[in-house]
Amino acid sequence: MASGVPLLVYGCTELEGWDEEAFGVERFMNGTDSERDLYRYAQSVRAPPAVKIEDGSSVESALPAYLKDYPCPPSWERQLHALQGPIQTLMPLSDSDMTTYLPEKARPETLMCYIGRQGTRTALHRDRCASEGQNLMAHTEGGGHSLWLLTETADADKVSRHFNSDDVVVEFEHHEASLDELAHADFTVYIGEQRTGDFIYVPSRSTHQVINRGGLTCKIAWSRMTARSLTLAMAEDLPIYNILRVPEIYRVKLLLHQVVLALTAQLTVTGTLASPIAARNAKTLEDLLPAYDQLISEEWLEDDDVQVTDNDDALLVCDSCGQDIFSVYWQCDGDGEDDDACKGTDGEKILLCSACYAIGRTCACRVMKPLALRNLAELVNARNAAAVVLAGDDRTERVRDIEGILALNHLAISHAAEQIYDKRREPAKQITCHYLNYHPIWAVEGHFCRRCSRRVCFRCFARIARVHAAEVLLMPFETDDLHRLHRDEMDVSERDARAVRLGEAVTRAHLARPPPPNTAGGWYDPDEDGESISAPAPPHPHPAPSRVRAPKRKRELRDEEKGDEELAWELSGLRTTRKRRSTEGKLTNGDRRAVPVPLTSRAGPSTRPRRSVTNHRREPERDGPSLEEIREQGIEILGWDLPEVPPHEEGGSAEREEYAEKLAGKLMQLFAEQHKAASRLSGW
Repeated sequence: MASGVPLLVYGCTELEGWDEEAFGVERFMNGTDSERDLYRYAQSVRAPPAVKIEDGSSVESALPAYLKDYPCPPSWERQLHALQGPIQTLMPLSDSDMTTYLPEKARPETLMCYIGRQGTRTALHRDRCASEGQNLMAHTEGGGHSLWLLTETADADKVSRHFNSDDVVVEFEHHEASLDELAHADFTVYIGEQRTGDFIYVPSRSTHQVINRGGLTCKIAWSRMTARSLTLAMAEDLPIYNILRVPEIYRVKLLLHQVVLALTAQLTVTGTLASPIAARNAKTLEDLLPAYDQLISEEWLEDDDVQVTDNDDALLVCDSCGQDIFSVYWQCDGDGEDDDACKGTDGEKILLCSACYAIGRTCACRVMKPLALRNLAELVNARNAAAVVLAGDDRTERVRDIEGILALNHLAISHAAEQIYDKRREPAKQITCHYLNYHPIWAVEGHFCRRCSRRVCFRCFARIARVHAAEVLLMPFETDDLHRLHRDEMDVSERDARAVRLGEAVTRAHLARPPPPNTAGGWYDPDEDGESISAPAPPHPHPAPSRVRAPKRKRELRDEEKGDEELAWELSGLRTTRKRRSTEGKLTNGDRRAVPVPLTSRAGPSTRPRRSVTNHRREPERDGPSLEEIREQGIEILGWDLPEVPPHEEGGSAEREEYAEKLAGKLMQLFAEQHKAASRLSGW
């Protein structure tokens, strides 16, 4: 099972505890409502469609064609747990299932039944959050059996790429793959036939499809979360779920936190080598520690003043993507007329996870504030307690403070959302992205590259180099990494693994489910015309300072790299704008460092060296075209029907200024339409 290969185990009917009659359907004739429906479904398979039931309707019309994700009858569940042998270690809520560490109210229900007949099927899909699936054929009639198509864990990315060209999202479970499609795939497809008493093991992230044949088929299925499931879900699945809006179900971060706390407590009492069970728990905790470091990095905020609600028992879910909110979240902070429009299905204010807020998603009024369920120091303490238990005498090398954890370079998604929050608190301003024919964007939608002095929007970062907005926002601006990133010159091995996964996910954003009611989509979410849904935010009730400084950690890193002389120039009110020159007056080859040049003072002339007129000839300044010339070009080239330009008047003309504003608006509208057409051609 550790190899990630699917397994088909024959002959569970020979196990001690198997009772064919107990797994039958006749006993459900007088059972609960759901059990009676199961019995009636079996009757519809046995009898012709014309058979009538009590209310006069046929069995065929009263029940769905396939009882999928159906509640498991209690008698079947008891009989399942009565089975003896190796299958006992794979039972739901067994020692190998980590969902047992969750509080009961947070624990997902995974034990389900699948009751089908000839022609019914489960479309191509993966089980959520890298969980491991188990499926037992408990009962069949009339030669019923199921055909399974499965892939390995290691081929998950190959499967996604294979179906991406057809806009198939395996996470949505809506595509039924044909054998011809799979025959030409570059990955291995395992085919198995499941009959009564046959057991199927589905490894983490295995893509699979089931086709029912013959008569009645009754399968019992359940999922388990293991240490490997948690690690894979954090690194691989959650980034994709966020972009595509796939509900999480398993509360992965909360489960990871609870497992680390529980195993640390157990090993503190027993030690790591007291027994085989203790050694196994120590190995599990060791495997989960890197994922827990990632969790802490994702929940870190630079602002220490963010309100902590201390309500860690709350089970909050993002209203935009459906993922579990573990600590940091963003709540609607509007108090205007649109306040009622910013409420979720539960009637409470809209809540968003940091991953959604970092890509521009927000509530309808676009005014939100950060909150946290847990104190970050408590998470760091829990992490270090686990490290101490595992390290023994080398504990000092394993213990890390928050700076040490952040130095591991995990993607701090909440800090990226924090930077978007600062951008939204500034006055809305329209600027230009220097890609895709210089299209207009809002300042919050892009980032500035100091190296090439270009403003690049987050959508173009995704188009050019498959880069997620969070990676852009967290890129140190004192290095050339951002420049290499937007020029697609940075190797994948130099980037954080989760950042790479997020970058791949945004390329599939056009397949995402639409934004839920009372929420606004971000810059990757398409509207009906394929354009991103983004608009300027209204004035924020808590505006940022007029001069937004770089984050504290980045300022410190930047200042450490500067020499004393450069810092002295900066502190004295001087700027660095000119490139260093050699003694011959030419640019030094390969020297891109700037030298301090005094600003021109109103009190006297600049001390800056005079430029050579011969070598630095400047073009004479020209006035722009007049309104009359612009009107003539609009009529001749664009075919516009424009009225006469109001004449000049002494002291200025309000009518002429109004005419210029309307003409500028018309030109901007034309520019936006051209940008929209170009966006469609580019597949966004």
